[in-house]
Amino acid sequence: MTGTDACAGAPITNSLTTGCAVACAAPQRVLILNPRLQGGFCVFSFLTQTGHVYTVQFTPSLSVINWQPLTNLTGDGSTFQIQDPPTQPQRFYRVLVQ
Repeated sequence: MTGTDACAGAPITNSLTTGCAVACAAPQRVLILNPRLQGGFCVFSFLTQTGHVYTVQFTPSLSVINWQPLTNLTGDGSTFQIQDPPTQPQRFYRVLVQ
């Protein structure tokens, strides 16, 4: 990269080289365990990892997606179970991990 001094119009000869470490992590995947209807509820569970924040959302339709929050939680390494009473003919769920 080159540049010129805006006041003098002379080329800039000073340079600096630097580097920084970047740690990249693959996106977290959530494995949904045993999805089922039980006692009038849509029930499913998933394993959590300590320190990650999980947001469970739902939408009644995939043709007009309108994600709405169902719950938020911080993982502790345990299995978390969702029990949601069906209020629509269908619901689609997603779990976001941060």
